[in-house]
Amino acid sequence: MLYDHYSTRVKCCLTTMPKSANRRFSVASLAIAVFACSVTQQRPQSRPGDDKQPVGALAEVVIPIDQRAMTVGGLDGAVLRVTTLADSGPGSLRTALEDARPRLVVFEVGGVIDLQGKSIDVRNPWLTLAGQTAPDPGITLIRGGLSIETHDVVIQHIAVRPGDGGPGSRYSDWAPDALGAHRGNAGPVHHVVFDHCSATWAVDENLSASGPADVDPNRNPDVTSHHITLQHCLIAEGLSHATHPKGEHSKGTLIHDGVRNVVITGCLYAHNRERNPRLKGATTAIVVFDPSIPAGPKL
Repeated sequence: MLYDHYSTRVKCCLTTMPKSANRRFSVASLAIAVFACSVTQQRPQSRPGDDKQPVGALAEVVIPIDQRAMTVGGLDGAVLRVTTLADSGPGSLRTALEDARPRLVVFEVGGVIDLQGKSIDVRNPWLTLAGQTAPDPGITLIRGGLSIETHDVVIQHIAVRPGDGGPGSRYSDWAPDALGAHRGNAGPVHHVVFDHCSATWAVDENLSASGPADVDPNRNPDVTSHHITLQHCLIAEGLSHATHPKGEHSKGTLIHDGVRNVVITGCLYAHNRERNPRLKGATTAIVVFDPSIPAGPKL
């Protein structure tokens, strides 16, 4: 049986994992992580919320680099409360995520939010989306995805299941990711953390970091996504023959060309045919798996 998250401290969305033995990383995994570490550019100083505790890949393995996506997100911003499961309107998740202010988004409701075929693109920075604040059964987004197209964002304890639109429906031929960081036209995308999220049933990848192809991040780091962390996420059951224009497309995670400073740690990849994960050319990343959990049949 697949559980959405495994946390012995915080109730996660949809279900909880039994409080089992602590996850252990092998000496080999630690050696690989240390070998892959390299010092990268330092972040500018005097960011909003510098006095807050940042969220990043500080789990069981201490990664001795500035590669992890450390950010306070919106902890120093306005507290916005989601009070309805409606797709839009006052008190909705979409309205809170489109707000231009630094913001901490919390939930007073729990359940399923139907995005009705229109994914949410987050384009305003300094955001913390705290799904762990929702009452039972947590928050699940369906019929759409959640794309981060800005910087300094923390997404925690959210389940996203875009699903198959089905033949003949108005959602045919769509191919959304469930979750991801995407460098489009909205501006630089960096210091994004996906923590204890569940990304399943996507038509394209379940959870990815992307940007323009054939770019040179050494000349301009902001030309594509960078400093992205995926930690303690379930990335599973990408849909195989859904509405993707290429046909079969059950994929886990794709780190696109030139995306730099990615950390994938403590994630469970299950039942995706490929990309568990896949790193394309000129990427830099650290991938650390619990050796007791199979990563999947094919990378």
